[in-house]
Formats: sequence, structure tokens, C-alpha cells
Amino acid sequence: DGDAFTSCLIAYTLSFIIGAIVLHYLPAMSPIEWVSVASYGLITLALGGIFYSMGIQFTDAFTANLICMLEIFLAPLWAFLLFHETISGLSLIGALIVIGGIVLNLLLFNGYRDFFSLNKRDLLKNKHGGHKMEV
Repeated sequence: DGDAFTSCLIAYTLSFIIGAIVLHYLPAMSPIEWVSVASYGLITLALGGIFYSMGIQFTDAFTANLICMLEIFLAPLWAFLLFHETISGLSLIGALIVIGGIVLNLLLFNGYRDFFSLNKRDLLKNKHGGHKMEV
């Protein structure tokens, strides 16, 4: 049982250390470019990670993981909607695979297994006042 905030803090600290090590390999940048890069890192990565670690305290790990998986689908969609980027065929295929995997995982491993194992007789019994079907 680990604390999500501490895990994020450790991950970002390690990322910062690795970034500092490879810093001298980066091309020369102007001060405004450094501010832009630092702002991007602070706003999108650090705040996003902090809010994510706070948010997963209110849901189960499975749901939190599914939300993270949606990033793979939503990132190209936002790029298309906000920046008018084109979405390649491979991106669409990848998005369909991710969404299909999420749906399949929900159906098979999140309590719906019994639904697929029911036969027609069980459904008719439930419809006509027989035993209650549990999903």
C-alpha cells in the first residue's frame, strides 16, 4: 500500500535528476525558450501528476488505470480539435485497439463474466419471475 502522492514525487524527482544529467546535450536555448519548457513541465506534468494522485484516492485502481489509458485516445483527438492536426490511419487503429481493450476488460473482468455465461433458459426464468439474475 503506497501513497500515490509520494510515488509521483519520487518519479518526478528521478525524472528531474535524469534531465539534469542530459541537460548539456540539449541545444542552446534563449531564456524565453527555457521559461516555456519549464512552464510546460510544471503545468502539464507536475500539476497533472499531483491532481491525478489526489484523484485516484477517490476511485479504485482499475478505474484510475482506465482513465489513464484514455489518454492514448484523447491526445490525438484534442490535437485534431484544437490544433487541426490530421489523424493518421494508424492513430485511429491504435485508438480503436485501446477502446476495444478497455471495453473488453470491463466486460470480462469487472463483474460481467456471469452475463456471458448465462444461457437462454436462465434469461427466460428471470423474465418470468424465476430467480434473480445477478450481474
